[in-house]
Amino acid sequence: MRRRARGIVGLVVLSLGLGAVTTYGVAWWLMNRSVPNPLLGSWAGHGDLGDDVGWLVSGEQQFGVTWFASQSVSFEGRVVVSRARGLRVPPPWSLVRSMSPSEVSAVGFAEPWFMMLKERAAGWPRLAVVDRTMEARSKTVSVGGHDLSYRHRGSSDPWLTTTLAFMPIWSGFLIDTAMFASVWAMLIRGPVLVRHWMRVGAGRCPKCRYDLSGLTGGVCPECGSAVKGV
Repeated sequence: MRRRARGIVGLVVLSLGLGAVTTYGVAWWLMNRSVPNPLLGSWAGHGDLGDDVGWLVSGEQQFGVTWFASQSVSFEGRVVVSRARGLRVPPPWSLVRSMSPSEVSAVGFAEPWFMMLKERAAGWPRLAVVDRTMEARSKTVSVGGHDLSYRHRGSSDPWLTTTLAFMPIWSGFLIDTAMFASVWAMLIRGPVLVRHWMRVGAGRCPKCRYDLSGLTGGVCPECGSAVKGV
């Protein structure tokens, strides 16, 4: 019984590990498979200018990827949403939902009124990881504390480079990992179960293939394992 329990725990741990790796791999492939438009469509007007620095946002969605950009501007109000394709409000994982331009600039060492925050999330079936950069005065920096990405520099624009984003979007990351872990568990355990059913159906011991025809006991005489239905 203990050996069986250890086997189940081992299968769960291995499947979850492979599921997490697969979640990252799928998200990275989706994130780097195409080059987005850096402007993310047309920006909407922000109305009357004021003294407060707020967000002017725009975004785009494709299969498994969401690009989202927020420009800091001076206007009356806090968030103005552009006429973006597929997005009407900042997504739940966006820093725009929880931080002002001044707070983000304090993290990234930039001035809030010369800044654009770029966020890119990827994953399937749910968005699982997010990549964040900030542009200010022709300088691009990572958003410290809110970004865990490795970028292979091939361009001055971080969205035109190969990026491996590690910062999880937990709700999507857990769902994707659980789904891929289930698939891995079936791939790992499936052949063993099929072999077991085939041997039992043929009247043989599922462990050693010994022919159990005519036996009345519940134990295989060859290997000593318990055999149901004998």
